[in-house]
Amino acid sequence: MSALRTPDGSSGQKAGQMWCLMCPMPLMLGNLFPVNDECWELLLALLDCMDIIFSLVVSSGETLDLEQLIADHHKFFLKLFPDQHLQPKHHFMIHYPSAMWLYGPLIHLWVMSFEAFHNFSCRLCHIICNFQNVAKPYSIPKSNAIML
Repeated sequence: MSALRTPDGSSGQKAGQMWCLMCPMPLMLGNLFPVNDECWELLLALLDCMDIIFSLVVSSGETLDLEQLIADHHKFFLKLFPDQHLQPKHHFMIHYPSAMWLYGPLIHLWVMSFEAFHNFSCRLCHIICNFQNVAKPYSIPKSNAIML
C-alpha cells in the first residue's frame, strides 16, 4: 500500500496495465464513494475523455465535446490539487481534438503494440546477454566500404 503513496502519485504500473485497470473501475468501486466526492468526479471526467480518445469512430460533435471535457478536467484538477502542476501529458491532451480533426480517430495512430514488441525485444536481448544497442543502425566502417 505504501507504494501507491508516492509523491508523484504514480502507481508504478505501465500504461497498458493502468488502462486495463481504469476502464472497469467505475463498475468495481463506484458504489464505495460518496455521491459528490470530488476526486471520484475527477476520475470520471478523465474516463469520459478516454472514451472519446480511444473510440474507433469519432464524430465532429464528439471532437468538440472532447475539447471542452479536457478543459474542464484540467480546471477541476488544478482546483482539487492547487499545489500540483499540470504534467506534460496533460498539455498533450489539449492537442488531441485538433489531431482528431486532421487524422481521424487517435486509436489508429496508437503505438502501444509497437511498445509491447519493443519490451519483448529488450527482454529477449537481456535473456541472451546481448548488451549491444540493438536499435542503433549498423554502419559499415569506411575502411571496409566498397568504392564504386
